[in-house]
Amino acid sequence: SAAIAQYLNRLEKSGLIEKQTDQDDKRISRIFVSDKGRKELKPIKKVFSERFGEILSPLSHEELDQLIVLHRKILASLEAKHTHENS
Repeated sequence: SAAIAQYLNRLEKSGLIEKQTDQDDKRISRIFVSDKGRKELKPIKKVFSERFGEILSPLSHEELDQLIVLHRKILASLEAKHTHENS
C-alpha cells in the first residue's frame, strides 16, 4: 500500500534499510536491514527478548512446543494463501 511505501522510503532515507530492485522482476524491491539499522536494533532486540521471555514464562516446555507447532501451521497457511493469491 502507499502507506507502507512511504514508511519504507522514510526508513531508507534514514539509512536503516536498503532497497534493491529484483533482477528478474523490476516491480519487486528486496528490503534489507542496513548496518546502521542492525546497530539501532540491538538494544530493542534485547528488551524485546526479555519481555517475550516474561510473557512466555508461565508456559511449560510442552506448551511452548505446542505454541511453536501452531505458529508454524498458521504461517504455512498464510504463505500458501499469499502464494495462491499471487499466482
